[in-house]
Amino acid sequence: MNDDLENIANWSKDFGLQINPAKSQVIIIGSPLFISRVKWAQLPGVYLDGVALALNKTVKNLGVFFDQTFSWGHHVKEISRKLYAASSTLRRLSNFLPIRTKTMLAQSLLLPILDYADSCSSDLNEELLDKIERLQNFCIRFIFGLRKYDHVS
Repeated sequence: MNDDLENIANWSKDFGLQINPAKSQVIIIGSPLFISRVKWAQLPGVYLDGVALALNKTVKNLGVFFDQTFSWGHHVKEISRKLYAASSTLRRLSNFLPIRTKTMLAQSLLLPILDYADSCSSDLNEELLDKIERLQNFCIRFIFGLRKYDHVS
């Protein structure tokens, strides 16, 4: 792997491109059984352009979080965090805005967070699907001014 990374670094330099090793991440992906059998202490170091890269359990690429088993739990957690952070300011205004304005705000500020890279996570388990559905219901509650335990339908 280090030879391949060195070839990539040399190719990049030949064509005027610069690789930033500080932004490069290393992850081993596999089944939970495979990951449990990895002897982490015996793995050789991974180097890019002379800089040692640390192994990570979760990496981010273009705003999508991957973990070692592609379970998508960390990604859904980040979606939830971003959605609640974006809605914190909107909640203060929700009593003063008409439904049409709240719909436009939800469509432009909240739903893109849910929709970004949603095709990547098509194999979510039931627990993560429920979390995504609760986030969608949160957007509906914001639009129509429903309380936490009001039925969304």
